[in-house]
Amino acid sequence: MQFASVVCLAAAALHATEDQYSMFLVSVPAGVAEPKEAQAEVKFVSNGYILGPNNCIVTKTSGSALADKQACKTVIFRAASKPVISKAPVWIADVPAGFVPPQSLSGKPPISTDDYPSNSLVNGEQGTVVVRLIVGVNGKARDCTIAATSGYQALDNAAKWKLCRSLKLRPAMVDGVPVESINFTQVAFYQGN
Repeated sequence: MQFASVVCLAAAALHATEDQYSMFLVSVPAGVAEPKEAQAEVKFVSNGYILGPNNCIVTKTSGSALADKQACKTVIFRAASKPVISKAPVWIADVPAGFVPPQSLSGKPPISTDDYPSNSLVNGEQGTVVVRLIVGVNGKARDCTIAATSGYQALDNAAKWKLCRSLKLRPAMVDGVPVESINFTQVAFYQGN
């Protein structure tokens, strides 16, 4: 079966134009309060491949303006020419002053279309996975777990496996000193339907 267009993006690919290049929805140094999951509601239209920032707005806040910025990145979407309202998981955290999240060393997304599971393509499975991972002072990811499922185990496992096995970063810093960090990132697997 041939697929004309497939999108498989990690957060880095979606947000490379932001002021600070970061692939994480939220990051905190290890040892501070873990980010808490909350929920926002968004309204979107989409071509089914990418949910651009101009096609998604928060209609019901999570109670945190910073967390609400995550909602259009974590919502599971579909092709929709008319506005759709959907709930989206977000994470609220108190980020201490002087904290800088881990940064990509390659400048490239850690996941590509080659990482889309072939059985998932054939079965039309698509969705957004949110992965929680710890990045050590050596810049390597470990302890990867699914924080929000795509609804498909194969997609969840592909995102978790790829991020935990191949991600190499500049570690998080607090006042210039490398620290272990807790991070949440999303991976979007979409085929356009």
